[in-house]
Amino acid sequence: MGYNGQREVFLSAEHFHPGTSNTITFYATNNPSGGSITRGISSGQQIGNTDIWVGVLDAPIAPGYAFYDMPLTPSLGKNAYMAGRSTTNLPLSQDIAIGRNILDSTSSYTVDGNTGSTIVANYNFSSSVTHESLFVGGDSGAPLFTVGSGSELTLEGINWFKGSIDATLLTPEIEFNGFSDISSERAAIQTIIDANAIPEPSSTFLLCLGSMMLITKRRR
Repeated sequence: MGYNGQREVFLSAEHFHPGTSNTITFYATNNPSGGSITRGISSGQQIGNTDIWVGVLDAPIAPGYAFYDMPLTPSLGKNAYMAGRSTTNLPLSQDIAIGRNILDSTSSYTVDGNTGSTIVANYNFSSSVTHESLFVGGDSGAPLFTVGSGSELTLEGINWFKGSIDATLLTPEIEFNGFSDISSERAAIQTIIDANAIPEPSSTFLLCLGSMMLITKRRR
């Protein structure tokens, strides 16, 4: 996906994604009072039985708005940045919080019928992580980022569910974040990008943090 007449592809959580009657507002910077652009959603589809949902916008996004590449494999052991709802009463366009965690492992999970490769990040597992975070209601569909060698953000996963390890097996009980693993579905996502590319495809895609996306995020 890219610019110059191409449609834009974005990712969300299948279990509660925005519908084609919704619009998404993109912000050019971290300043919600700055430049922005609003687009409708022309179509979308679930990737297999996973919790990954791929949407297509009804018009291109202009240059200057962020887009992100997909990793080849999960960046296990690496610091990652989680996005979700904040605990403030700010307007939805500003109601975004960023936390951190370590990507601990991958596994396959099934949650309410959706199944797929999952990136696991334990909570309160490493005292060395500042601002360590755990999902709360409203966080589903938001992105999980790592920082690449060139200081660019890479989209590792999409917020999916919160789980815990049985306290009878481990004390104290450990809660963890479960993210849909983007790298495991890279080829399927790329197929949708290619199908909606005008005039030629590329291998990057948008993930929106606009107000309509925040309205539709929730935790299972």
